[in-house]
Formats: sequence, C-alpha cells, structure tokens
Amino acid sequence: MKIVDKGVLETSFIDFSQPSEFAKKALLYPGDFGHYFCNGDYRIERESLNLFLMFYVLSGSIFVKTKLFDVNAKADEIILLDCREPHIYGCADTGEFLWFHFNGVAASPYVKHLYEKSGIHYRGVRAENLRLRFQEIISAAAKPLVNEPVVSHNIDGILTALAAENAVTINELLRPTLEYIANHFDEPISIEELAALSLMSPSNLIRYFRRCLDVTPHEYILLYRLKQSKRLLVSTTDSIERIAELCGFNSASHFARAFKKENHMTPKEFRSIRQPKLVS
Repeated sequence: MKIVDKGVLETSFIDFSQPSEFAKKALLYPGDFGHYFCNGDYRIERESLNLFLMFYVLSGSIFVKTKLFDVNAKADEIILLDCREPHIYGCADTGEFLWFHFNGVAASPYVKHLYEKSGIHYRGVRAENLRLRFQEIISAAAKPLVNEPVVSHNIDGILTALAAENAVTINELLRPTLEYIANHFDEPISIEELAALSLMSPSNLIRYFRRCLDVTPHEYILLYRLKQSKRLLVSTTDSIERIAELCGFNSASHFARAFKKENHMTPKEFRSIRQPKLVS
C-alpha cells in the first residue's frame, strides 16, 4: 500500500485491521500499524484521534509534543501516546520505528494510569522482549485471519512491562517504608517514622504514596492490615477481637467497620464463606 504521508520512505509498510465485535467488547486490539523509515520531513499534527499509539524506535529518533510532554525517543525506546488530545510527532532527521494504534475495553484506564505514573517516554525497558512483541502484533494483525486473543495478549504484555518498570522504581524508593509496615503492622505507626525511613518529609512521603500507589500511607497501612486479617480469618479459629488486635486495630468494632467498608461484608461473613468446612 502506497503511503502518502510526507517524509515516509518507499521501504515503509502500513496496514489496517478490522476488529471483531468480540475484540471490541473484551480485548485490546490494533487499528492501523506499520514499520516506517522516515526522513526529516516526516511530521504528523492532529487535534484528536480516538485511539492510542505506541512507537518502538529501531534507529534514529522520533519527537512527540503534547500539551504536557515534549520528548525525543531514540533506539530501543518506546513512546505511548493518547491521541485523543492534540499532538504532534515526527522526525527531525532520520528514524526507523515500529508503530500501532490501538484501543479496547481496558485501553483508556491503562494509558491514563501509565501517563500519571511515568509519562509517555520509556527508556531502559526490556528492549529485546518488547521489540519482539511489537513485531508479533504487526505480523499477526496483517494476516487474513487474525488471532485476536494473541494480539491482545501482546499489547497487554507491552503495557504491563511499562507499568512494571515504574514499579521497580517505586520498590527501590519506598522499600524501607513498605518493609517496615510489613514487619510492624500490628503496632501503632506514625507518618513521621515512615518519612524518616524513606529520607523524606512527611508531606513529600504522602505525595509520593499518592502518586505511585494511589493511596496515602495511612490508607496503605489500613489495606495491609485488612489483607493480613483475611489470612487469619481463613487460616485460624481466633476470635474477631483477637484478629483485630493482631492486625493493629484499636478495637474489634473499628476492625469490623473498616473490613465491611472495604469488602462489603463483615469479618464473620467473610470467614463463613472462605473458611473450609470440616466434614464429619
């Protein structure tokens, strides 16, 4: 198929997919996709397109500009772009890259999550594995009979890898704090203690928890205590009062309220559903 975009060289490739109704309702699926070789004349400017876009740069570079971001990606780097907002991208010099537009039931919240955590430019990711996933998506989508679940799995695999790179950074920065909570959840824990462990001020620690984990330190501690309470409810015959004490709650009533708010059932109801029954 001849490509009319200025700056795209003749060796380039583009194709389009037509997702099934099942893919639209349940999967991640590609729209158009290709392998481009471009010179410095390549430039795309749009106000909006109801799709998302990923680039994998093979050589040279590609720039992307949005209201919030202005980045330049080089070899073995990835761009994730929400095309629903005004955007510009292109090559200042030469560039070779794999790309595909995509959409699907989970696309919007997944891209929103990644935008908020890591932006649109990904460097230092597991390049070889992700390049192969890009190639598999493009190769599979170009076939007459598309294995849509496999294509969806590969798109999800790329998004998951990008999210995991962010998680590694979170783990390194918050590891002392998270380990302390894991070892002392049954005790009173102050924000000042946690901030000192992470070498941050209390206000910075709260902001960092919100940005990276979507919760405050207090909310994280509560969720961790509730998680441990589920283990005890299922694996022991301890009373509700004793489990509340073991998990750091100041009373059984406080524990019961927090548990029901999070799980939409009382601890007793959870236990009756999940604890194995003895057969006489």
